[in-house]
Amino acid sequence: MEKQLDLVEKIAWPAALLGLAAKWALVPAGSYLLLLGLGALATVYFLRSYWPATSAAGEAPATAATFLDDYLRKVTGISAAVTLVGTLFKLLNWSSGNTMLVVGVATMALVVVLSAFRQYLSWFAVAIAAVGGLALYVPSETLIRQFHRNDPALVEKLVYQLHHPRDRAAADAVQRHQR
Repeated sequence: MEKQLDLVEKIAWPAALLGLAAKWALVPAGSYLLLLGLGALATVYFLRSYWPATSAAGEAPATAATFLDDYLRKVTGISAAVTLVGTLFKLLNWSSGNTMLVVGVATMALVVVLSAFRQYLSWFAVAIAAVGGLALYVPSETLIRQFHRNDPALVEKLVYQLHHPRDRAAADAVQRHQR
């Protein structure tokens, strides 16, 4: 199963990057590629977090140090999945993206600090935290204006809906315009 997860990861990263580039270039399929790529990556990292750690001999070790390593591996995988899903939600202008990004990036930062105390820097955790931090740093309004720049009326409706999330009429106006 590990080989299949490696293969899915190798395919999902280019798909996510291609989806982001296509969305940036206003290609309609960009959102689907982004959803497929980031969704697959989040699934891979979540599944890997629960994959049993084994020693070189094949049996599971049971020391305190390996317990902490196992715990950090699980927290890293789960928070990477949350960070990637939060990034996906923010890029697609879905609700709760910022909340997931805050939780995921904060947890990844904690993992980086804890792994540094163990004198082992997790570059994977640093990279995912950087991706999530960048997504969190870019305002949602900027993403809306960039990804919908070919439809100024939709941009204004989406920005209004972003600033007034409880206004049902704003949400209805966006849905009517997109049909």
